[in-house]
Amino acid sequence: VMAYLGNMLDKYGEDEQITRLIDEREIYFIPVVSPDSYPKTRYVDGVDPNRNFPTQADPNRKSVPPVQALRDFFLKVKPNAVISGHTWGR
Repeated sequence: VMAYLGNMLDKYGEDEQITRLIDEREIYFIPVVSPDSYPKTRYVDGVDPNRNFPTQADPNRKSVPPVQALRDFFLKVKPNAVISGHTWGR
């Protein structure tokens, strides 16, 4: 995610498509969902946020605070598109 953001910023003003993309849209980058646990562990308060989150089948399920904050932000902003930079490992 940070490399993608850096690339966009480096090419802003030089690349017409990237410049227009940034100028014409609201773009949000969330490089780390759970900064309190990163990079030591993926667990927050003993819970794996990758396995404990609201779903369509259980939309009211509560998760750890960072995931809950991301969900609240998503519902507030209501983005038209999302790119996930979720990776495995370090």
